[in-house]
Amino acid sequence: MRTQRGFLSGNLLGGLLVAALAVLAGLYFFSDVFRTKAKGAWKNFAEWTPQNIAEDPVGYLDFAEERAKETQVKLRASEIAIGQRKSKLESMRQEAGAKVAAGSKALDELKNAYKAAEAGSSWPINWNGGQRDRDWTKQQIMKLHGEVTSQGTLLAKVDQGLKQLQGEVLKIDAMKAQLGGSRLLEGNLEIDTGP
Repeated sequence: MRTQRGFLSGNLLGGLLVAALAVLAGLYFFSDVFRTKAKGAWKNFAEWTPQNIAEDPVGYLDFAEERAKETQVKLRASEIAIGQRKSKLESMRQEAGAKVAAGSKALDELKNAYKAAEAGSSWPINWNGGQRDRDWTKQQIMKLHGEVTSQGTLLAKVDQGLKQLQGEVLKIDAMKAQLGGSRLLEGNLEIDTGP
């Protein structure tokens, strides 16, 4: 008998709750006045409006400090990610720069050897420890030129990427400065509680 009463009480309470929710939903969707007041009440409850800040300044400071800490963590994560990308790009820059320098040197040597062989009709040439004929030399000059150009293009893109990262670093520094300047210490805050 007791379980039936508890079951009936639970059903009755559940039914009343569902009916109340149905009435509130109906009012919200069919009454412009109710919907406007509900939205205003929710905004007043869910956001830090000037009135809410005035009523609970310490709560607002706790909220602001929590947000500031979250922002600091995000900024630190961004700094780490930028540092990793910068390191990778600098490594790529160093590698591409070395390839451009070595390739340019080899290309100049091979071009000079080609010109000298053409001028003196002295084929094959001796280059890099081997005898090279005219066709091989032409192909190698074209290949080296393509590689140097490709690495030069990569080098330019890496430099552009490093400039963009520097811009991101400046943005993060500005955000950190703003965050540091806006942090409110409870000891420095004067709260006017009125007359």
